[in-house]
Amino acid sequence: MSNRARRLALLEAATRPRDPARLMPDLGGLSDEERQRLREIAERLQHGGELTPDEAAEIAAMEPKVRWTDTTRRTA
Repeated sequence: MSNRARRLALLEAATRPRDPARLMPDLGGLSDEERQRLREIAERLQHGGELTPDEAAEIAAMEPKVRWTDTTRRTA
């Protein structure tokens, strides 16, 4: 998954319910303030805004705190 795709998935996770059929970010490692900031950025982007370089840097700084779960794998 490219860095851009991972950032977009983080933004989606901040505003949408989980989709059980794909790779999902677990935002549990983020602070309440970081999760709120992601929601704000995502909502603005959903209304036609552009991601600024500063926002991209903020998201990149949050990425190491996020665990990715492959929800397509089922365990017996």
